[in-house]
Amino acid sequence: MNDTGPETIQHSNQLIEGLVLSVRELIPSASLRARIAHSRDASIYKTFRKKAVTGFTAGYYSEDGFTLSFELPGNQFAFIEIRREKIPLTRIEMRVLGRLPDALAGLLVSPSSRGLELAQRISGRLAFEHLLLAKFLRGGHASTYWTPALVLHELQELTFKRYEGNPCTSGFVFTSKPTLYIPQLSETPYKFIAFPEPITVTSNYFRKPASFRYVDGRNSFYLIDNWQRVHGILAALTPAKFNIIDRCSHMHINPLVEKMPGRVWAAYVGNNDDVNVHRSGGVHLQWTKNHWHLRDKSILQTILEQQACSPQLIVPLMSTIFTLSDLRLGAVLLLLDKEDRLPDIAGVIDNSELGIALRRSFLDRSFNDLVETHSIIGLLSSDGLTTMNKEGKIIGCGDIINIESATATSMAGGGRTHAAIAASQYGLAIKISEDGPISIFRNKEELISL
Repeated sequence: MNDTGPETIQHSNQLIEGLVLSVRELIPSASLRARIAHSRDASIYKTFRKKAVTGFTAGYYSEDGFTLSFELPGNQFAFIEIRREKIPLTRIEMRVLGRLPDALAGLLVSPSSRGLELAQRISGRLAFEHLLLAKFLRGGHASTYWTPALVLHELQELTFKRYEGNPCTSGFVFTSKPTLYIPQLSETPYKFIAFPEPITVTSNYFRKPASFRYVDGRNSFYLIDNWQRVHGILAALTPAKFNIIDRCSHMHINPLVEKMPGRVWAAYVGNNDDVNVHRSGGVHLQWTKNHWHLRDKSILQTILEQQACSPQLIVPLMSTIFTLSDLRLGAVLLLLDKEDRLPDIAGVIDNSELGIALRRSFLDRSFNDLVETHSIIGLLSSDGLTTMNKEGKIIGCGDIINIESATATSMAGGGRTHAAIAASQYGLAIKISEDGPISIFRNKEELISL
């Protein structure tokens, strides 16, 4: 934790450390600076603030980021500055950060004893992320946000369960206007199966197998309203309509949340014991490894647009990249700046007669064609570097790039990282790690890690 103010933050201040950890997990690519001062920053109070149990919390938008401020005991003021140097914070990221003062307001109390103070710090550290997400999904300035908090908790608990050795999955779709939402489903690839009477969601909702076996969060979801009432089931009319890329990039959920009546969001258990949350407007958050992470696809879209990729290539390429991440399949992809300037290739991953023949069968084919024939995942995840031009024509695949120039850098990492660094001298290099993160390199520098 960096300090830029007159007062050093002590390690004993668990609340501030917990907030910094939560925001860093929420947007891992952002840089954070925290400080404590004995005077408030007047510019903070020009924008918006939230009355806490004692004192105030405040948020301040600037051109290069967001600053969270809040009062501490002893007439002190904490400041947490959130920035990103190479790629500015996006509109979606700013929207989520804008809920920080509201979420934090309920955690700031004025304890009368050391024991209560420690209890506040610990509870604030443990509960902040969950509270932030519940507030964000509730929207507006409403003081009630029990429904999203309960739904998220029940799905998190479900990720720890197994049934006959298999992971347990399920999901919810929330709407604030069910009477308007249900008729609109006729325009989507889903149908509504109504319960005779609404069922109220309570703690331990998934205690019986039928609750998650009948509604799996893949092809079916519970429809819930703001009073924790489940009205029935949303079921896919033709599950085969959504292929593996649609599902892993979460495209199958779009018809249920985008341009639908009311305040709408969906939450469901994913492929890796995670919880995925989608809100209308393209907002996607994921709970994994006990933290919430914001996965803003618009960052990748902007980078690809700046690379002057063909508009027809951008969406399928983005979906494929996030699919590889969700399937935990590693890959390195290079989008060339110029076709007459190719990377230095040291060899191929398979120089057998069959391997060479297979490699040649992919050359000059289009990325979109490989998506349609369900070949692209196997190609990209088969080790080696895949190279294509800005229109999506495959220039090379299964190549072993010369990484001598990459090993001269100070950046740590394994073979894929160094391959991506070396490839980034010839265009935009995208590395997908086997544990999920997506890293983007240009001119031997990492632009961002998603």
